[in-house]
Amino acid sequence: MQNHSQEPTSGLLEEFRNLDYQGKVRLFDKEFGIVPFEFPEYDIEASWYRNELKTSQFIDIFHQDSRDNNLLQKNFQIEKEMLSFDIRPLSKLERIYLNQYILQKFLDARQTINDQVKRDIEVATDEIKYLEARIDTLVTVVNWTKYTLEQPGKSSFRIKFLTIFYNGFKAYNYGNDKMITIRRKFLELFLYAQGLLLAEHLGDLQKTLEKYRDEKETKNELSLPLKIVLLKELGIIETLKQKFKQRHIEGYHNQLADLICLITSENRKNHQSVLDYVTALDTGTSTDLLNPANVKTIKEELEKYQLA
Repeated sequence: MQNHSQEPTSGLLEEFRNLDYQGKVRLFDKEFGIVPFEFPEYDIEASWYRNELKTSQFIDIFHQDSRDNNLLQKNFQIEKEMLSFDIRPLSKLERIYLNQYILQKFLDARQTINDQVKRDIEVATDEIKYLEARIDTLVTVVNWTKYTLEQPGKSSFRIKFLTIFYNGFKAYNYGNDKMITIRRKFLELFLYAQGLLLAEHLGDLQKTLEKYRDEKETKNELSLPLKIVLLKELGIIETLKQKFKQRHIEGYHNQLADLICLITSENRKNHQSVLDYVTALDTGTSTDLLNPANVKTIKEELEKYQLA
């Protein structure tokens, strides 16, 4: 909650009065702070549900919001003049804008969440395992929330709050216009935002995990020259050549190149490159292919399987 350090002036009030509703909301937030209660920066795991103190604080906020109709109004007595800054919505469009504005204030926590994940990844010994564990934790939150709400005979504040949280989660994929068309309490918008953040964060984690898996897979893949060297070191190329020769197949190099593409899952578009490498092995002009770095890399790989 933001406190105004100085008393507003009549000039500020004049500026306020000349703005449209959206401008008034932004100025009100800048000068006084639009959220009058203290909320956690974020809580996408609904930790408050099992915490009596946090739940009690939420209930107090909910009741205070219900009782006080002047949370969106600031009045200042300056000598004989009353300065009133009022952003209480008077129309459906104003209610929608106000809800969306406050909701966005809570959704701004996404940057903090993303920054924390980046820091965690930087210190993780295994990025993929960290991301998998993080996803499992949040999926457990989703499943637990759904299960809890499916249990009959519960109508406590905890359940009401959890329902709003879960509605936010579902709305990330399916939307929920009803949430913003009616003037909502600050706590409702906070909880709804946490559900949205949970769904969004899960999606971001999945994309990040896929990226790291792709990078690992790409890193582990051998280049075409290394694949050829591997097949040579294993004696596979020589074995295939002997089979072709035993069957008296003339000009078998093209077929050998096709077969190597099949064995290594190499794109058939690279047929000519494979053919050139195979021909180079036959003619003894494969110095680039069998350079010390390539041979060393393959021998290190074969040592893992005790085949070097």
